[in-house]
Amino acid sequence: MSMNNLKIQRAQQVTDEVVAGWNEALQLLQTCWVNGAGVLCDPGNTRTKLYDAKCAIEKALGAMRHFSDWPRERDYD
Repeated sequence: MSMNNLKIQRAQQVTDEVVAGWNEALQLLQTCWVNGAGVLCDPGNTRTKLYDAKCAIEKALGAMRHFSDWPRERDYD
């Protein structure tokens, strides 16, 4: 396997981690319930979802932070 293929495979793995974190955060933040008075219906649940989404984002950012060998256009040839 060529060095370019290994570079691309590593980038694919990191991309999978980033996308997983992104999708998890999106799913968690999809709804926020507010009652007729404009007040959170379940502040504890909202806090938990926000925290879990933050953790998913931090994990995705960590994967990106620790990877800098992104393929360039010429690596795909």
